[in-house]
Amino acid sequence: MNDGDSGSGRPTGAVGAQQAAPTSTASSSSSGVGGVALPCAPAAPPPTMVSGGALPTMSTSSSSSSSSSVTSLPPPSTQTTTMMMMPSVIPMQQQQQQPQMQMQQQQQQQQQQQSAVGGAQQEAVEDYVLAYLTQKGYKRAEHAMRQEIQLMTVEKAAAAMSVDDDASKAKLISAINDITDSNPHKLMENFNSLKDWATTSLDLYKAELELILFPLFVHCFLDLVMKGCSDEARAFMDQNRDFENLNSSDIHKLQSISTPQQLLENETARLFRENRYIVKMTSLSFELLVNFLHTHKLMQLVAMISQHITIKITSGKPSSTPHEDYQPMTGPDIPDKINSKHRICWGSTYSQTDELTKSKKIPGVEDTPLPKPVSPPKLTVTAEKLLSDDEARKIALSSTALPSICFFSFLYTHSGLNHVGFSSEANLAVGSFSDSSIRIWDFKSPSAASAIASNATESLYGHYGPVYATSFTPDNKWLLSCSEDNTVRLWSLATHTNVVCYKGHQAPVWDVQFSPLGFYFATASHDRTARLWTTNQYAPIRIFVGHLSDVNIVRFHPNVNYVLTGSSDKTIRMWEVSTGTCVRIMAAHTHSVGALAVSPEGRIIASAADDGDIILWDLGTSQRIKTLHSGSNTPVYSLDFSAEGTLLASGGADGAVRLWDVNKALTAASADVPMHYASSTTSATGTQSRTSPELLETFYTKKTPVFQVNFTRRNLLLAAGPFLPKR
Repeated sequence: MNDGDSGSGRPTGAVGAQQAAPTSTASSSSSGVGGVALPCAPAAPPPTMVSGGALPTMSTSSSSSSSSSVTSLPPPSTQTTTMMMMPSVIPMQQQQQQPQMQMQQQQQQQQQQQSAVGGAQQEAVEDYVLAYLTQKGYKRAEHAMRQEIQLMTVEKAAAAMSVDDDASKAKLISAINDITDSNPHKLMENFNSLKDWATTSLDLYKAELELILFPLFVHCFLDLVMKGCSDEARAFMDQNRDFENLNSSDIHKLQSISTPQQLLENETARLFRENRYIVKMTSLSFELLVNFLHTHKLMQLVAMISQHITIKITSGKPSSTPHEDYQPMTGPDIPDKINSKHRICWGSTYSQTDELTKSKKIPGVEDTPLPKPVSPPKLTVTAEKLLSDDEARKIALSSTALPSICFFSFLYTHSGLNHVGFSSEANLAVGSFSDSSIRIWDFKSPSAASAIASNATESLYGHYGPVYATSFTPDNKWLLSCSEDNTVRLWSLATHTNVVCYKGHQAPVWDVQFSPLGFYFATASHDRTARLWTTNQYAPIRIFVGHLSDVNIVRFHPNVNYVLTGSSDKTIRMWEVSTGTCVRIMAAHTHSVGALAVSPEGRIIASAADDGDIILWDLGTSQRIKTLHSGSNTPVYSLDFSAEGTLLASGGADGAVRLWDVNKALTAASADVPMHYASSTTSATGTQSRTSPELLETFYTKKTPVFQVNFTRRNLLLAAGPFLPKR
């Protein structure tokens, strides 16, 4: 078919396009453009030129005759000539552009045809090879080739998908998981490849790149277990024991999983599956990671990161201390967002500030309003005299003036002692036992010496489960206790009887504490909640929900506006009493948080975990001030600040009472002094222990773990624990 038959490539004038030739259809495709005659059929007469260089025009007869003729028009006016010249520009541009467009379309069609032919040939070759492998019975080779073909298909789909499309992401992840379901060794090889690359990277980026390894290791292990590859999962766990250095608690909880059912029942496994792991790294480290994953086609690891890990890109230089950048999972709550949203009120209690009493109304809280706050208890003449004497006899402590320590060892407890508490006047001590009993010692009674020598105590019975913690009121007239039976009981120390039983928790209650005012108290429980109570109501008035695991410990802020909690999810949270909302999340520990203490002025808190590390926090900025290393990897059970807040005392499972210089830690943090250690030793197991320069002194017991350390108002340090002789 020629160009005249197709009618393409030869545009005509606006009027001439409607005129048909009387004898030949080819005449309709002839025209003159800009004084240049284009090739045309012989039957068409030459166009008549119009004065002024205008194009010739063709008119169509209005008669009913089927034939038409071409006539020449008289010279038009200037205006008419101008109007007739304008259409001539459009055909020229179209004539110059259409051949180029045709060539491009032809090239695209040829490329598509070649691609289709090449794809068909490739598929034919693949089918032939697969048929040959099937015929010869090479099942493993056939299976590997089919997986390779599927992987190439997924990679092409990934390149075509938009990374911002959630539906495409889900389809891609599902496709990758389907491919690798039956090949656990490929998953292990991919992870080992990433691990080898990260651990051998430049020291500048190595610390940050290693942060991504542990969450990927956990999800690879869980994927192997979920697919029923228990032997491969066990071997994979044994190959990566080096993760126990910073994550021993999680490893010990996960290594017992061997079946999909155990995975669903394991709390730590559910914690990783249901929440996103947060990793911080700079943009340079992130680019290196992405380039490596895509260059080596580690698509399943890319899918894991997209599904289970949140990478927070930070500015500045890469960090050289990986343990300082560690951040545990916090669930849907984002620490940076929550910490920057709320302002901390350092002033007095809500009852003394009208502005603070106007708390925001939130759904579900209107039905349970906060009771009218109580004023600080009025002091009697005797109490005022006692406080005055304590203040006058208080010893100023510093790094050069250490406190006296009075240690109480409980004998013959047979591992039944769970907690030891002291009253504010240091005249009463209380022990909580696993046999459901509570025993009280009075040090200031006339027969105190003989009572202690004869082990004569006042015992309280009422719980029907182990008692885990107790707390005295500020006036030492009442005692709270919490137990495994899910209840909290209020005891009268005058009559030694149970007055009230508070119920609300759905699991064992681990800790309880009275507020500095005595009217409120808070509890921490295995049901992942902390609750605020008043002594005159049976039900809690606030429920603090947000922790992902057990709430182990609870403490009041000195101004009673806030409650602080420490959890097995490795985080510390601060809750606002008036609204019940979380206003601070502090996440840096690598193990369960088991001890908390708030400084007397309320601006600094200390937290300790089961790995022996103590962290000082600034509540105003929610930032870590300093990490204190004791050189011991055993749990810390108790923390307490001195009356001025200059010293911090700690006690733990290693049977030692340690004193720390808080002022030195604050000075080093404000001066941005690089972290260094006073000493470093290697234990018998090969692990290296570090000791921070803020450690002033360590006092060891014989065989007594320190359950409690408590500074009195005169800065006398009381400590207690059960004596555990060698067996």
